[in-house]
Order: sequence, then structure tokens, then C-alpha cells
Amino acid sequence: MKKIVVVLLVCGILCAKVCSAEDKDEFFSKLLKTAVSPIDSILGATTELDKIVVTPSRFEEKLGSSSCSISVVDSDDIDRQKLDTLKGTLRDQIGLDVVQKGAFQGQTSLFTRGADSNKTVIFVDGIKAYDPISPNGAYDLAHLTLDNVSSVEILRGAQSTLYGSDAMAGVINIASKKAEDTYVNGWFEGGQLYTYSENLELGSVANGFHYSASASQLCTKGISQLQAKNNNPEHDPYERTAVAARVDYDIADWASVGATMRYTNARFEYDDTIDDDNLVGRYRETFFTLYGEHTILEHWKHSLRLGWMETIRRNFDDPPPAGDYQRSNYLGKFFKLDYNHVIDFREIDTVVLGYDYTEEIGDSYNDYGPGAVYDMPKASSREGDFYVENRLNIGDRLTSTQGFRVAHHSQAGTFSTYRFDASYLFVTGTKVRGLIATGYRAPGLFQLFTPRDPYMGAGGNPNLKPEKNFSYEYGADQYIFGDKLIMSATYFFAIYKDIIDAVETAPWFYDDYKNVGKQSMHGIELSAKASPLKNLTIRGGYTYQKTKNIQTGRELLRRPENKFFIEWHWEIVPKLSMDCRLRYNGPQVESDLTLSKGKEYTVVDMILNYDISKNFSVYSKILNLFDAHYEEAIGYGTLPFTAYGGVKVKF
Repeated sequence: MKKIVVVLLVCGILCAKVCSAEDKDEFFSKLLKTAVSPIDSILGATTELDKIVVTPSRFEEKLGSSSCSISVVDSDDIDRQKLDTLKGTLRDQIGLDVVQKGAFQGQTSLFTRGADSNKTVIFVDGIKAYDPISPNGAYDLAHLTLDNVSSVEILRGAQSTLYGSDAMAGVINIASKKAEDTYVNGWFEGGQLYTYSENLELGSVANGFHYSASASQLCTKGISQLQAKNNNPEHDPYERTAVAARVDYDIADWASVGATMRYTNARFEYDDTIDDDNLVGRYRETFFTLYGEHTILEHWKHSLRLGWMETIRRNFDDPPPAGDYQRSNYLGKFFKLDYNHVIDFREIDTVVLGYDYTEEIGDSYNDYGPGAVYDMPKASSREGDFYVENRLNIGDRLTSTQGFRVAHHSQAGTFSTYRFDASYLFVTGTKVRGLIATGYRAPGLFQLFTPRDPYMGAGGNPNLKPEKNFSYEYGADQYIFGDKLIMSATYFFAIYKDIIDAVETAPWFYDDYKNVGKQSMHGIELSAKASPLKNLTIRGGYTYQKTKNIQTGRELLRRPENKFFIEWHWEIVPKLSMDCRLRYNGPQVESDLTLSKGKEYTVVDMILNYDISKNFSVYSKILNLFDAHYEEAIGYGTLPFTAYGGVKVKF
């Protein structure tokens, strides 16, 4: 054996002597070229990975080059699955839990990777979807529609370095359509529960001017918001009107300006703790943005975006029965200015520099009857942030991001966050990636300034500090036959500290809000997408997550430990297609006091679509196909077997 080793060493030395310096240079040159050759040379032509996304780095790049855990739902997906709200889009995504207290109007919370509902930030055309006067600052997803939406990008993991406060667990980025041709589409849908909806959208482009708009209306008799089987027979109707529009003007190849708007108005009846036949809610929100983009030099661009968002919530009894009186009014406003520069160095390294300024304003009024008036005076807070990011990208195969943000809040002071990520795609089609980052959430207006009230709980504390977290993740993606089969696995871990919570000083009595909470969560996300046949696409995902309140040692509420979904799109014949979705939700803790768990459930939805012609189609949509009896939140109703039919016309 020793002789063989010696012979091999001698042969190696002789070969090295014989090889010229030019041969060595050529060998290493080929090795380096192979290591960083473009992604197309490894995977071939792809569709999924060539999608353009902006959320991971705040500039356009291919989905396949991202080092983050990201999903994209585009306008084709929205149309094919007959989705009309953001909450419906997010239900079938790994790492996300959507919980609604009722079928239509109930408060809807989003938990990303087990984090609280106020730790995922949602952007609509660059402006934060936010309710400053909400007790914990979380946004209610119940009413946000997908009118005039071109894509929804779902980014998991801490992203405060680029997106500031609340982006501790993830970012949901909604972009409106920029019309690139002329179209007019309309559809009508009707079905059980005396439900009907209409939608009209149109768009065009001429001489550099683009415009698109959409309007929709939904009316339904609904179901009881509280679970009907618990002696709550009364139906709670729901009405919603939404309008959205976008205009863009391309001044030249080097400059463009534009504006977007979105308006939603909802009226509904609802239940609080008992079946109430005259408790009415009104919800209105408005988004408005202005932007300008300018190319200073070939590889240097800058942009300015101004955004404004307003939320108005009203609740009242009309007429109030004896012992049941309520009048409330909540007003929240949010303003944002974002100015950034994107500098590209030889298409390999990109630097992003920017400044964010935000201001939030809010006040509220509650009247529970004589002697029980609660009035929170008008309050405001401001925040100014500087951020910088460096993005290395070689052939969309070797990528790395380094980012840093310094933030100053008018009440919470100055603090900073960072983010590092990297990924590499091997010639085997295997991509490895990892991320380490910190995040923060500044205290909300309610937590800072609300006066103590026996009906509303704790009082505000102007000395609150920001909530903070540290997280990391690592994972791998495997591409087989290009993007015919994509499999992904991600492990994540996060720890949250200084969580703002109301401190209970005695049973049913609360002190001020304080930075007292601490939580941890870890888990695994698995996903796969396959196209085994030309006319069949299958997508699925599984999430395992373990959450913990470190103070009490208990699981966090309404975060199932196990969850999976599977959906498929099958073009049965050229004009007839079927979409099916199956969603499983494991048991989840529903009460801190009793530690009771909600039952696991499985729900199946199905859509059949038939194209009569290129301009006219009909479809049927069945929700809860097998009439499963389940609850997303204990005590609140969910839709039984419900069938709808629709027609769509497009030109």
C-alpha cells in the first residue's frame, strides 16, 4: 500500500512539472468560469426563477438569485384561483398563519413564523398598511382586497434593515398593475348566503402614459360571527366597496413619475361576546402614493416616494337596547417619505442608500353610556432612519447582502439593526442559502399615550423602548430539470425580547404597558412545486413551528405546531381547468388560562373554469367542499359548504 502511495505522489509531481504555467492558468480559469457562470448555464431556460422581484433588495432582480425565503403570487395566480382578498392569498403559504374571528368581517391576524401579528409589515405600493390606534399596532387583514394588484411578494425573516419598524418576522409587498397594453375586464359572481360580487377593471398605455383602475363590490347575508351552534342564530351581513388605480408617465428613458390610490369602505354587523342583532361596524381606509424615479448616470438611479394612509373605524348600536350601549370612533393616519439611491458597479455589486421618514397620528373616542366615556386625546410620533445595503451578485449564482440601519424614534430613542445573507448555486442545481439579522418594532401610539381605562385595560407609557429580535435561518433548494421540480427546505430560529405588554397588578386590573415580554420560536419549512405533465402543476408546503413564551413556558396562542397544504392546477381539456386546494391545520392553543386547544381541521376548496371563447368564460367555486365543521378561533364561525358561480368577460 505504501508503494502505491509513493508511486502516485511521484506521478503527480512529474505531471505538475510537465504542465506549463499556461496550462495551470487555463485550468484555474475554466474552474472559476464554471463556478460563477450564469444561472441559465446551469438550469437552462426557466420561468419560475426568472420572475422579477423587488422586495429582498429594494431593486429589481431575478427570483432565482435571492438569498431569502420568498414566495410570489402574481396576477395570473390571483385570476386562476379567483382570489379577491389578501387574507385568502396568504392562507396557503409556508410559515404563515391567518386567523379570522368570523367568515367575512371578523378581525384577521397574520402570524409569520410564529411571531405576533404586529411583527409582519404589509406594504401597499410602498406605503405601510397600518392602524396607528390599534392597541398593539397590528393591521387587520379583514377588508384589504386585491383590486388592481399585479403581484404579492411574501418575504420571510427579519427585514428591518431595509424596511424599518415591524419588519421583524417578514414583509408582505403588494404592487399595483402598471398597464402595458389596453384591456377591459369584468366579472360577476353569486351564490349561497345571498352573496354577490362585481368587479370591473381597465387599463391602457399611449405615448408613455400608463393607467389602470379597478372597482369591486361584495354583498352577503353572511353567517353569525360567533359560532352558530352556541345559540347564535343571527346572520351578520357584510358589504364592501373597493376602488384602486395607478397612473404612470414615462418622461423619457431616464425618468418617470406616477401615483397610486386605493380606497375601501365596509359596513357590517358583528358580535362581541354575545349574539348581538344591532351592533354595527364601519371600516374605511385610504392609501395614496406619489413617486418619481430618475437615472442620474447609467448605473446610478435615485427615487423619491411619498405615501399617506388613513384608517377610520366606527362601532355603534342602533338603536341601543337596555344595558347595551356603545359609540366608538378610531382615527389613525400614517405618512411616509422614502428617498433612496441605487448604484450599480459593473453589474456585480449594487449599493442602496436611503432615508425614511415616518409620522403617525391617531385619536379615539368610546362612549359606553352615562358615566363611562373614554376619550384618548390626539397623539403623534415620528421616526427618521438611514439605511445602507451592499448587494453582491455574480451570475445570479453567488449572491451576498450586507445591510445596516440606524433609526431614531421621537419617543423610543436611537437604535440600529443589521442583516447578512448569502447563497450559492452549485452545478448540480443545488442552492444553499443563509441569513442572520436583527429587527425592531417601535412602540405604537396606543401603547405610548392611551390613558388608563377600566374598559380598555392598561394605560400608555411614554418611556417604552422598541421591541427587538435576533434571528437566523439556513436552507437549501434543489432544482431538477430546470424548474420542472423545485424542492426547498428552511430551518429558522428567532428570539424576541423587550416585548411590550400590559402588566397585570391584580386580577382584572392592569398597570401601564411595559417592555417585559420575551419569546422564542424555531421551525422547519418544506415546499415543493412540480410540473409532471404539461397540463398539470402541483404545489405544496409543510410548516413545523415551536413557539414559547419564555416568561410562562407556554406555547403562544393560535400558532399550530403542524400545518400543510397542497394545491394543483389541471387543464383537463384545452378550455376546461380545475384548481383544488387542501389545507390542514393542526391543534393550537386558544387560552392562556385553560391551555385548551382548538381541534385540528382539513378544508378543501375547488374551482372549475371553462373558457367559452377567448373573451368569455364561466366558472364555479366551492369553498369547504366536504362541509368540514371547524374553527380558526374558538367560538367564532367559519363558512360551511358554500358554492358560487361566476362569469367573466375580457377584451
